[in-house]
This record gives sequence, C-alpha cells and structure tokens, in this order.
Amino acid sequence: MSVTVSKERLARLDRPGPRYTSYPTVPVWSTDFGGDQYGLALRELATSPDSGLSLYLHLPFCVKRCHYCGCNATTACGTDEVDRYLDRVDRELDLICAVTGHRRVVQMHWGGGTPNFLDSAQLDRAISMIRKRFSFSADAEISLEADPRIGTPEQAA
Repeated sequence: MSVTVSKERLARLDRPGPRYTSYPTVPVWSTDFGGDQYGLALRELATSPDSGLSLYLHLPFCVKRCHYCGCNATTACGTDEVDRYLDRVDRELDLICAVTGHRRVVQMHWGGGTPNFLDSAQLDRAISMIRKRFSFSADAEISLEADPRIGTPEQAA
C-alpha cells in the first residue's frame, strides 16, 4: 500500500519536533525548578483530587545500548540493582502520595531503558506499587516500551 502526501501537507509538517527521551522533555527544563517548586507543584496537585493523572515510570535498564537511543539507561546490571531501584521508587511513591493522596490515572507509560528487562517478580512488584497507590480509569491509556529481542511469551500475555 502506498500513501501520497501533498507538497502542501509535507511543507506544513516539515518542522523540528522534540525527542521524547525524557519527561518532561528537554525544552521545558529549567534551573529555576528545584525541591521547593516540586513540593509546591505536588501541593497544588493535591487541591484537585478529582483530576486524572498521567504517570510515567522510568525503568532505566537494558540488555545492551541501542545505537539510536538517547534515553537515560544502564546496561549489564543485575537483579540486586533493579531491586534497589524499585525500593527507591517505592519510597518516592510514598512521599508523593503522602501529599497528593490516592489519585485516578488516565495515562500510564512505562519506559526506560526497557521495562521488559525486569523479571516477572520485579515487574509484578512495580505493577503492585502503582496499583496500591492509584486507581485507573476504565479507559486509561497504558503503554509499555519493550525490547522485542528479549521479550517472552509470558510478557506478552
């Protein structure tokens, strides 16, 4: 199947766009945003408990680096390193939810690295950490970055 794109449409769409390798994306980073501003943002979020959240869980682990990747990731790590990272995520979620309370998620994105680097127990743990603290809208958008080179049939189920 071929697709024809008009010169006008191509000209309209021919512009730079952000690389989505960080959340938030690099163009909105600022040295003016520190711990105080982060705390204020969480407290402001707590004032609208019915608004849905978009969550991103960064799991920065890979079997090997891809040549095209600009993500913050690490390779050749072991199970202990992943478990220590999940311990920190668990603690951070406690700190965040102590301010914001239990919230409804409308978007959940799992990225990294590649989340399917985690073994089944680690992935189950990460899912449990999120589900313990958040509820999901029935029509929530959920995405997972995955490396098909290391995927298993169990991960696809």
